[in-house]
Amino acid sequence: MSIFFSKTSWSKWSKSNSGGNHLSFLRHARLLFTSSPIVSVYDDVKTLVKSRNLSEIETLLESRKKNLKATDEAHFSSIIISYGYCKMLKHASRTFDQMSVRRTCISLNALLHSYNHSGKHARVPAVFNEVCRKYSIKPDATSYGILIKSVCQSGKHENAWQVLREMEEKGVCASAITYTPILDALYRNKNKEEADELWKEMIGKGCVPDLAAYNVRAMYHAHNGKPENVLKVFDEMESQRLWPDVISYNLLITCYCKCGRHLDAKNVYKSMWEKSVIPNAATYRNFMYLLCKNGDFDGGYNVCRDGIRKDKIPDIGPVKLLLQGLLKNSREKDARWLIRQLKAKFSPGLLKEWEEVEEKIGLSLD
Repeated sequence: MSIFFSKTSWSKWSKSNSGGNHLSFLRHARLLFTSSPIVSVYDDVKTLVKSRNLSEIETLLESRKKNLKATDEAHFSSIIISYGYCKMLKHASRTFDQMSVRRTCISLNALLHSYNHSGKHARVPAVFNEVCRKYSIKPDATSYGILIKSVCQSGKHENAWQVLREMEEKGVCASAITYTPILDALYRNKNKEEADELWKEMIGKGCVPDLAAYNVRAMYHAHNGKPENVLKVFDEMESQRLWPDVISYNLLITCYCKCGRHLDAKNVYKSMWEKSVIPNAATYRNFMYLLCKNGDFDGGYNVCRDGIRKDKIPDIGPVKLLLQGLLKNSREKDARWLIRQLKAKFSPGLLKEWEEVEEKIGLSLD
């Protein structure tokens, strides 16, 4: 195969999806590998990631290799995916090399996805070529989709067209998963006309846009247009019997705030529960910050409190802004409650940062 070219901190590892156009890593992985019953270790691994315990993560996942199901490629793939989620790429690669079963696109996709999630986008094409050649693996549409995503995230989205051509030559049908990363790159670079043409091409070839593809369009309008443009994308989704998800609503809230329509944003936030759309960590974190930035510290406090009650913890920076606003509005009692709750939930490694925040704003629980 001839595919053209040969920093993440612990605090970022444990965050939920940031409200962009992608599902969280493990959720997305489970959707990608629907062809096989991947064993989920999501909850155990997620807990250990929050505790920042690398050794226990390794102990847990290595013990899974000795499981009776270790003759199943999907079982190994779940371990590779889990190591990728933890940014333990060497362990993911080692697990792939150690597999005692025949390798197919299932484990290939798990490995490629782990490289992408670990931020090693530029290495994916070489790994793709090497692994496919070494193990005689025939990549599927998902494999090419992950490859295209890596190319686009490396800032070389123009090379994605070569991958599409190779897919056509090899008789691999493109899907929404294949096109979405290119659309994402084009919209992010504000190449709207080219993106819209690609959208038409995708539909013309019989590829039905999925929710992620529509969210990419919604993201462009959220950052560059008006809420009405985002709502039109919602209408398009629903006409295809696709229902806006939490990412869609996060984008709409952001757009309303960007346009100074914070009351509308609050109404959208309240309506999410009515529509059975559960806010995620990004909803609480970003909306709290946007409200505080607009001087609405009461609203920011309410959103932050909602998030804390759902065990969704905000970043220290925006919380500092909220605390300063609460104190300015003579709400010291609420500020103290907030600090007490967050100090209890943050890991011990961040307590020093909290002490610095308390000192800077002139408020301490001691």
